[in-house]
Amino acid sequence: MKKHAPPSPKVASVEILSDAVNYVVLKSPGRNFPGIVIQGDSLAKLYRCAAELCRLAEQSGDEDLRDEAAALSQELGDRLTHYEEVLSAYGLEIPYASPLASKVAK
Repeated sequence: MKKHAPPSPKVASVEILSDAVNYVVLKSPGRNFPGIVIQGDSLAKLYRCAAELCRLAEQSGDEDLRDEAAALSQELGDRLTHYEEVLSAYGLEIPYASPLASKVAK
């Protein structure tokens, strides 16, 4: 199967409300509320923490804790997957050892 070229990156003006290192807050056009930028390596670290929380929640026997930990891990995992897919589509290197690689291999 032939891989399609990614679309050209979209160029848009955003309002940078804070450019603090690792804590960027910006407002995108058409959005009512600002968002935050989480660097890919920081997102991968958060995902690893959530995955460990899931492991510990499984051992706790607390069903509510297990469900909430699983939901958190899934949300972060979905975002990390999207990040990695976008980087791959543009031929960019992932700046960390992907915690998702072992997840996919299982």
